[in-house]
Amino acid sequence: MKFIGAAYLVYLGIRLWRAPPLQLEISAAGDDGGFGKRFVEGITMQLTNPKVVLFFLSIFPQFIDPSASYAAQFAVLVLTYCVLVVGIHLMYAVFARRAKRWLTSARGGRIMNRAAGTTFFFFGGVLATASR
Repeated sequence: MKFIGAAYLVYLGIRLWRAPPLQLEISAAGDDGGFGKRFVEGITMQLTNPKVVLFFLSIFPQFIDPSASYAAQFAVLVLTYCVLVVGIHLMYAVFARRAKRWLTSARGGRIMNRAAGTTFFFFGGVLATASR
């Protein structure tokens, strides 16, 4: 079974390596409801994300001084977290905007296919040579 799985991964790698580049179409700005709708969707997603609640419950208590004001400490920690998250997401957006043209080009698609195909080759080889 292990060798069948490894062969399948190698097969997928060959198919990706030889596949034509995927042509992605980028919709014009505003086609999906505009900034306000996307912003509300993003806020809703973050507020209902259980990882955020678990993060706050597991990490924040370690940085709270019981003898000081809880509200002030909590506000500083939450604001610090928010500034970091917004900064990181802004960097993602800047890099994605710069990479958009390359990723949607034929050359970029071909390189992405070959990188993914190579990854499948690698994992197929690792699976085939694994001892368990």
